Amino acid sequence: MVLGGLRQQIVALFEQDQLEEAKFFLEQYIKLAPHAVERYSLEAMIYSGSGDLEQAEKTLIDGISVHPLSFDLLYNLGYVYEAQENFLESYNMY
Repeated sequence: MVLGGLRQQIVALFEQDQLEEAKFFLEQYIKLAPHAVERYSLEAMIYSGSGDLEQAEKTLIDGISVHPLSFDLLYNLGYVYEAQENFLESYNMY
């Protein structure tokens, strides 16, 4: 239940464009579940929201190396590639 509450808090702060606060709660999430699929998605979401698409890409690739069949991570990486206008890689991820 703790992780779910943290996840909700991170998403709510992200949606309110309070990225620094969201990062604080993400750090707590990572301490509790360093290799959870959602951890990688949340981290990439924050990086994307702050315009750091390269770091979002790296985070998602790291997550896929741990969870190679995660639909969410593959889809999110496709989104990042699309935002980078790397359409062939985006298509491959989708």
